[in-house]
Amino acid sequence: MKANFSVQATITSLFAVLFLVSFSAPSHARIIMFDSKACPSCKAFKRDFGADRFKRVNVHSSRMKRYRKKLKYRISFSPTFVKFRNGREVGRIIGYSGRSSFKKQLRRLKRK
Repeated sequence: MKANFSVQATITSLFAVLFLVSFSAPSHARIIMFDSKACPSCKAFKRDFGADRFKRVNVHSSRMKRYRKKLKYRISFSPTFVKFRNGREVGRIIGYSGRSSFKKQLRRLKRK
């Protein structure tokens, strides 16, 4: 029962984010961070940039592996930063390898 609740809660939070993204203003772009509490790279990102830099969705867990293939955005590594415009994905950054590298990647992503 606990596993079903965890999977349901994660899927519910993912749908909530997708709902918010799809009903944003027409020219509004948003970047969502898909992360995991156990992920060392996610912890490094939060230490370097703060936990509230982007809207976060926790989808990386051992219980989600069998369900992840069914998800529309196929998050296979955390952290993954996905940029949405008008409810559609326009770009992504997979992983976090340090502050300097991420800033360069983020500038490129913001131009999309």
